[in-house]
Amino acid sequence: MKYLRVFEWRSVSAVDYIATTNNCNFEYTIRVVGYRFQLRIRATDHTNEICREFNRLHDAMQFAYEHYWEQINFNS
Repeated sequence: MKYLRVFEWRSVSAVDYIATTNNCNFEYTIRVVGYRFQLRIRATDHTNEICREFNRLHDAMQFAYEHYWEQINFNS
């Protein structure tokens, strides 16, 4: 398997956290280490179904990240 893309964002969390799912030929890992937030996607092929799933996951993570920062900025 090769990595399709790697996304990294800043995070204020200092807690190390890893969440991984492996669904046949699709796997993603979400990792927060120190102040770095990373989303890594791996797939054995680039079928439309894999790409759609990847896009849904990325959009959800991006929304959560932006909302998280909005909450922090609002409360500061």
